[in-house]
Order: sequence, then C-alpha cells, then structure tokens
Amino acid sequence: MTALQRHRRRFAAAEHRGSPEAEHAMGAHATLCGIPANQIVVYRHHFRTSGTRACPCCSERATAAPTVPCGQERLHDKVLTAVPSPLRTRLLNALRNGAPIAIWINGPADGVAVHAHLDHITDGAEAVKDLLATHDPIGIARVTQPSGEFIVLLPPHTDPVIAWANRPVIWWRTLVRGVTSVASAISRGSPRPR
Repeated sequence: MTALQRHRRRFAAAEHRGSPEAEHAMGAHATLCGIPANQIVVYRHHFRTSGTRACPCCSERATAAPTVPCGQERLHDKVLTAVPSPLRTRLLNALRNGAPIAIWINGPADGVAVHAHLDHITDGAEAVKDLLATHDPIGIARVTQPSGEFIVLLPPHTDPVIAWANRPVIWWRTLVRGVTSVASAISRGSPRPR
C-alpha cells in the first residue's frame, strides 16, 4: 500500500452547549481544543476545517492530525491473514489497485447475510453459507470489479473467508441499452435495417 492511499483523519462536528456560535472537532473524550465531552453536543456530520464557524484551534489540530489508512488498506491487511489461494491473490491485487468497497458492515451473521449476495456466489459458496447460518458477529465486505465482486467474511476469531460472486445480468438493463442504441442511431440519421 502506498502513502497516497491514506486519508486525512475525519472528526465529528460538535458545539459547546453554552456557546453554539463555533463548531469544534470532536476527539475521543473532548474536542481537539480541550472542551470536555459532557459539555458538547455532537452532530452527524464531519467537522470542516475551513467552515465559517470552525474553531481555529480545532482546525489547526485537525489539519495536523496524522493520516489514517483508507478502507482498501485496512481490508488488505485483514485479507493477508486469509488462507492463500488464487482468489485471495486476485483480491489483494484489486485492493492494491484501489478497487471500490461497495459495503463493509458488521453485525449478527444471519442479520447481515443479505449483503453477501449468496445467490450469485460462484466460488466459495459453501464456506460463506456455513458462516452466515449462525447468529455470531461477523463483518461482510464486498469489493466490486467489472465482472462481479469479491465477498469477504470477517469473523472475529478466525481467518477471513473470501468468495466470488458474478454480477447478475439484469434483463431490463440489456433492454434499455438496446433501445438507447436504436434511438441513438435514428437520431444520427443512420439507415434503418430492412
């Protein structure tokens, strides 16, 4: 993984209960400028260092905070502990090249199983089904590729399990593409087939 794949750390936006005119960056137990958590209201958006209400001290400290690994780097490091296989090698290469992570969630296996696209798995289906048939906590990540996606199961106490799911062919997409091609040809004045 390269340093280019690291991201600036993000902090939750917060306001002091007594003076809401400034927005602060929330750390683990206090704002970056030192206001204790019990005096703060935290919001569901990120602190913006260049915001018009941004606390100058929080902005300076947020900008100076060390970078953090991107999702691809974090998942790559977890996948390294999986059993070596051609599928693992392909996934590691995809993550090194910045393949998008469509979803990465955690929860009880039987509750998050819907996100594993079990019906489309062509490689590794049995191991995936066995892990998702329980109520044990598990992580699921899907790494997208043009022809399908890697399904990565991340049990808390065992090695990751990797599967491959083909991208489903959706008939209406094919139909829409065909209609669009015909409409495009007609609008360009191409001769119609006889």
